[in-house]
Amino acid sequence: MLKGKTNPFIVFILLFVSISSSYSQSLRAKWGEVLLSDLQMTTLQQDTSANALILSDFGESYFNNELDLVYERHLRVKIFNSKGYKWGTHSFVLYTEKNTETLEKIEGITYNLDESGYISKTELKPADVFKERIDDSRTRYRFTMPLLKPGCIIDLKYKISSTSLWFIHDWTFQHDEPVRWSEYIVKSPRNIMYSGIIFGYEPYFVHENTEVNQYFDSPASGYLGSDSHIYICTQIRMAVKNLPALRDEPYITTIDDYYNKVNMQLKAYSLAGTGVKEVLSTWGNLVNELVDNEQFGERIDDTGEVEEKLLEMTKGCVTNEEKVKAIYNWVSQKIVWDGEYRVFAANDVDDVMKLSKGSSAEIVFLFLSMLKSAGIESDPVIISTRSNGKIKDTYPIISQFNSVLARVKVNSEYMIIDPTDPARPLDLLSPDVLNTTGLVVQEDSIKWVKIISSKENKSDAIVELDLKDDGSFTGSIVKNYSDYASVAARNMLKNTKTVEVAKKDFDSDEAGFTVDSVTVINKDNINLPLTLKSKISSSTYAQVNGDIIYLNPHLIDVYKQNPFKAKSRKFNIDYAFRRNFNTSIIIKIPKGYVLKDTIVNKKIRGANGVLKFTRTFTADSQTVKIDYSFSINSTEIKPSYYSEVQSFYERMISAEAEQLVFTRKQKEVQPTNSPTNADRSVKNEKDDKLTRKKK
Repeated sequence: MLKGKTNPFIVFILLFVSISSSYSQSLRAKWGEVLLSDLQMTTLQQDTSANALILSDFGESYFNNELDLVYERHLRVKIFNSKGYKWGTHSFVLYTEKNTETLEKIEGITYNLDESGYISKTELKPADVFKERIDDSRTRYRFTMPLLKPGCIIDLKYKISSTSLWFIHDWTFQHDEPVRWSEYIVKSPRNIMYSGIIFGYEPYFVHENTEVNQYFDSPASGYLGSDSHIYICTQIRMAVKNLPALRDEPYITTIDDYYNKVNMQLKAYSLAGTGVKEVLSTWGNLVNELVDNEQFGERIDDTGEVEEKLLEMTKGCVTNEEKVKAIYNWVSQKIVWDGEYRVFAANDVDDVMKLSKGSSAEIVFLFLSMLKSAGIESDPVIISTRSNGKIKDTYPIISQFNSVLARVKVNSEYMIIDPTDPARPLDLLSPDVLNTTGLVVQEDSIKWVKIISSKENKSDAIVELDLKDDGSFTGSIVKNYSDYASVAARNMLKNTKTVEVAKKDFDSDEAGFTVDSVTVINKDNINLPLTLKSKISSSTYAQVNGDIIYLNPHLIDVYKQNPFKAKSRKFNIDYAFRRNFNTSIIIKIPKGYVLKDTIVNKKIRGANGVLKFTRTFTADSQTVKIDYSFSINSTEIKPSYYSEVQSFYERMISAEAEQLVFTRKQKEVQPTNSPTNADRSVKNEKDDKLTRKKK
């Protein structure tokens, strides 16, 4: 038994490894037997926010006497509240063409405690399972367990058989709710080999490979090519115990990249009369197959309409750099991305030009075709987008990838280019491809490239406020958006009113001020920063208490909550791109008021200087000026800095909550009984006259 594995992913091949097995360690549930204590449980002490608890999840894949691949699952879940009801609703799709996959059986029971404290059970009826034909090849089965209530336990088991060796099931051990026990067993004859990749950052309680004997009757024994009915099988057994929930975290690729799970793949097989069939070959073979594929390499075609259009769009261009820009501008502006990520192209480049739209692969292949016609060195790069998940380069599995980019040689250097978005200039990639890895598809070559960007999400803003003595203000915000900030703003402006874009970016409704009007500058020039000039006002943002005005000067680009709420983190914080936000605020002090309480200059650092917050403050009798900036100077931060990152955000949020205090000037009041200088002068004159008369 191997414990304590915490690698991001571990690769195994289901070959014999002699490790002692102890099934007494299994906590798998027995069908039809539930514990009263589990039914009486109202919350989970270790995670009081849990909506459900996976009590037991057991799965097994094995071969039967027909040499069908059989998959069985038994799932038991405790539901604490209505948010946990999703564990009582299930849906799965089978490939039913030619009976490739068949649902053999399905059973379900919902357990509840009645008013007397006795256990009641309600069974899932066959009529509750709905069968839906998706197309000629696939069928969906869906159902909801009966009598779901807070406190209930659902017990579910089903069996699926497949006539194909390829339909081996993956297994997910970790979910967004805690798991008491999850176990998966894969058992196969030694001449049917599977490989798999193990993911996750939590330790596996059991991870063992053994050899076991299995009796096979005909026809399976005939397929396996032996007179004996007893065959040695390779068995992999994996299990986790008391696994914490992994809920969606900020700044990740996709949450599926971080769950404890295992993905299975047929590697090779040797059946009677077939010889050895290798399914997984090498990356080099995969690359060469793509080069010759009619929906991949052969789609890069520099003849026909491509050649004619190229001459037209590059007229006047002298250097390759000018040609690349011209081709990029035409393709990104004229061909609309249909929103589909694809590795293979259904349409050839001439059809894409006629349709004026295409998938990511079709647009990139058109771009590469034009570059080829111009004599510019370029190659396709297959990738997996952030939303699709990370690539594991251990085995050459094409299904891991979901899109294509272009690698282009410009001025003796290679650029990665994505021509699918008209709002992005040539040197800006989609955020969904950043910090990923790509495979260059070039004949007889294996080249992996890191997809990164030197560009930032950058903005610079100047805010001017004319503060009145009643706490109201009028003012303006001039904000410049550069690089990724400009792309996001331009894409929002496509389908949203300008004022609404500004309101969302400033978070004005939440802050308590109004965006009265907005002017856009450089909306259509993607090579320049986008500027929003906004007029703003408020009668409620500042707080007035008698002769005192309280004002938070951090009007925009502030954090109200710490995005990092989990107690700990075992994987990188992945920002995708660097960030740099700068804001200057100039406040005109109301007439008759003075600044009483100020804020101090601040310098906050975190994660070895990757995170920076800076604030400076100056003031005179008429105005207050505050400059504050927040920057993230790396795309990734290691989990060892997580607590420091949390602390940084807390300190920055605290600083951004600080307020200025203005107070009304005190008027100079003259004493009512005190004589003035003129009075004293008149009195002195009278005293002198009286004195002279007496003499």
